[in-house]
Amino acid sequence: MKCGLSRRRFLDRLSALSGGTAAAWLSFEAVRCAPAGARRAICRADALAVGGFKLFEYPGPAEPCILIRSGPDDFVAYARTCTHESCAVSYRPGADRLECPCHGGAYAVADGRVLYGPPPRGLERLRLEREDGYIVVTGLAA
Repeated sequence: MKCGLSRRRFLDRLSALSGGTAAAWLSFEAVRCAPAGARRAICRADALAVGGFKLFEYPGPAEPCILIRSGPDDFVAYARTCTHESCAVSYRPGADRLECPCHGGAYAVADGRVLYGPPPRGLERLRLEREDGYIVVTGLAA
């Protein structure tokens, strides 16, 4: 009996998986190791309606993140990299969750925890502050 997966196809899949794992690790390390004083104003707090969101990059141009206004005085921000295979997650306002289009994973907006699907852990949450009417990201939340 012969296996349906050729050696070449197996190596292609193994390479893609290890590349995705490496990308996720590098994304996590870039956010975790951001300089202690790395502050970035994202937008004015009053620029987002409740349920609104803004895409941004932090700490550098290759690190996609999202800021969500989840309540009148509540803002959350996460790295948009799915912890399963590094796809960019998208916000579903009506469902109050972040979803990964690649393999059907979903995360809670409130705390970034996995709601369902294959992701092994929650999204990386960013620390936010308000400063002169702006929402400012200051690093990875503890």
